[in-house]
Amino acid sequence: MKKNILFFCITSLSLSPLVQAAPSFEPLPDQATQIRQSIERSLAFNEVLTRQSNDLERQLAQAEKALGENEDHRRHLLQQLSEQKNTVAQLEKKSKSNRKLQVEKQQALADLVKSLSQQYHQSRLQVVLSQPNYNSAQRILAFFPFLKAAEAEQIDQLKTEIVNLQMVEIQARRAHQALEDLQQQIQADAESRKTIQAERQALMVQLSEPSEHSVSAEASLETLMMHIYQKRSRLSLEEPAVLAHLKQSPLSSKSSIQSVRQGVFVPAQTGQPVKAVASGQVIFSDWIKEYGHLVIIDHGNNILSLYGHNALLHVEAGQIIDQGQTIARSGDSGGQTQSGLYFEVRHNGQPIRVSAWMQRTS
Repeated sequence: MKKNILFFCITSLSLSPLVQAAPSFEPLPDQATQIRQSIERSLAFNEVLTRQSNDLERQLAQAEKALGENEDHRRHLLQQLSEQKNTVAQLEKKSKSNRKLQVEKQQALADLVKSLSQQYHQSRLQVVLSQPNYNSAQRILAFFPFLKAAEAEQIDQLKTEIVNLQMVEIQARRAHQALEDLQQQIQADAESRKTIQAERQALMVQLSEPSEHSVSAEASLETLMMHIYQKRSRLSLEEPAVLAHLKQSPLSSKSSIQSVRQGVFVPAQTGQPVKAVASGQVIFSDWIKEYGHLVIIDHGNNILSLYGHNALLHVEAGQIIDQGQTIARSGDSGGQTQSGLYFEVRHNGQPIRVSAWMQRTS
């Protein structure tokens, strides 16, 4: 009996760890539900993060497009302002010299009217008294209406000259008002630009926060380039031969060229004209992450040129352009802190070194 009891105890002790370990292999129904719900929440959260990131990028693209349009409008307003200032200066100078002439004309008109009135009445009386008979006097008096018409024409001419002189003053006042309106528009544009810049800065801060769901700028561009090249035949050109196709510097700037990413960055003020380095067809003209407003031109022979960070785009996809044609305006789109142009050349999808070529052509 003791042996049986001892055997039962030993057997129970030896099996107890296996019984306790069993739950770790097959979770209880409640635990499985919790794990499944946790996975679903994680997937949903990841989807929200990705959607939020895409929304932020779209908002940034819209803000930078608005900034580009604002800059373009401001440039036109400043040009109009300069022209209007010249107009005002010319009208003021003309109006100032005309004021004295206007006074003289008005005085001459008054004197003429007074003199003619006196002469007319005196002349009629003298004619009647000087003639030997009534019929002779009547014949001479018949010419007086013609003389009066000539005098009236002289008066009308003086009046017209005075009105023309007054119109110069009216034009000067209107030009002044137009000048003030332009200055107010420029001020309103400046306030609007501050608001958009603040929104852009806030979006850049949000997008700069690290996230495992964010896609790098290089990855975005490479994906785009892959779509462009996937249906093209491969040609083989040496690097000098590729650059020989390009004749025009994309940007006139005396700033030092910086090698960045797979191309170069040329610092320049916002709004400088960006020109096509050679003739070709625009195959992309839109906003892309971190490159901002980007233009890609196909020059044939599988040679592409890329122009990024533009403030404003002047061409559309599918458009045929000439060498030296303005395709965009330099800027800082894509979340850049410095204004300028990103430039890159690719052959068969591979970047070509353009630093030395840029130094020669700039």
